[in-house]
Amino acid sequence: MSALAVARRRDVVSCGTHAEVPYGCGNVDARAVVAGVDRSNGLTLYALRIANNTEHPLEAKTVYDRGGARTLAIAPFSIVESLLPACASGGGAQVRVSGHALAFSLDIPAATPRHLRVPWPALGVTLTGAATLLASVVAAAVLPAFHGARPLPSPTPRVVTRTHTVVRRVTEAPLLNELDVNGSVVAGSSLIVRYGARADGQLYLIDGQGRVWARAPLTAAGISHMRVPSAAAGRSMRVVATVRRGNRRAQMATTVAVVPDASFVAAVEPTVRPIATSAPPALPSQVASGQHFVVHLGAAHGEALVSLSDASGAIVEQSDVPATVDDVELDAPAVREPKIYDVVVSIARGQGQEETVQRLRVVPTNE
Repeated sequence: MSALAVARRRDVVSCGTHAEVPYGCGNVDARAVVAGVDRSNGLTLYALRIANNTEHPLEAKTVYDRGGARTLAIAPFSIVESLLPACASGGGAQVRVSGHALAFSLDIPAATPRHLRVPWPALGVTLTGAATLLASVVAAAVLPAFHGARPLPSPTPRVVTRTHTVVRRVTEAPLLNELDVNGSVVAGSSLIVRYGARADGQLYLIDGQGRVWARAPLTAAGISHMRVPSAAAGRSMRVVATVRRGNRRAQMATTVAVVPDASFVAAVEPTVRPIATSAPPALPSQVASGQHFVVHLGAAHGEALVSLSDASGAIVEQSDVPATVDDVELDAPAVREPKIYDVVVSIARGQGQEETVQRLRVVPTNE
């Protein structure tokens, strides 16, 4: 190093500072050190290295303690290395690094005579790679200039592009982030549900007892329509959205009030009583595993909801039946041993609702 115009003086102590700041998808590593003294004019030289391991552009402004400033632009995913001369009056400097929502600074003290006591913590933060930085920057920017002219030229930073050193930490977006319905819906009409979903799933309309009244699949457009049965009038319902992707599951719920159709209410006289039940729904008492069976509702019934549930109350199958249809066909679950299921039939009769529960025994096909 003795052949270089910029070299360490034996009576000068190098001091520096280092900061590593998380930012964007990576971090910013900034290092600054007092590199030495220019023999031609006795001014202190600063070695600066900033590694921008992020997707954002940065700016590094060096402000000298006794006046003057120098600004360097740092592109995303790049390294800037430069020798910065001190101002004519000497003194230390401060490097201010800034970007979008980022600001921090490095303090560089002036060169200090070696006979002064130097705090060991200051030496601890001195750059481990200062020798490599000085060798590359001084040889490329300073040595050729001093061979031809005495004044120190403004050094050109060395920019190294790197695109493989940053590991992006991506947080997975939630599977469900929105569920929106109107506060009320008219019985017998369609309920419009809007949502933000990033996986396949289902929508359910459930009453306070956990019974499902309507269902619809989630769509990529983020909107679904569920037909609300007329028999649900006067109830407070929950709209539940469930999604699943691999081992990840998500669920959101909101409430909606089901109000009667105004024209239906006006047409009904206050003295009208529910239509008398002619006979309970008819269905077989036993059916084979996986076989179809028919539930006969009888004549003169309103809209009906027929569901098949297991011993725990979970609904296995469900069907909405309009007033013009008397028979509904369901499928018996597949079983390996005899099991008892409940067939629940809810029928709208006038302003009232009639509900019957009948047992159904499902046996394996080999019995």
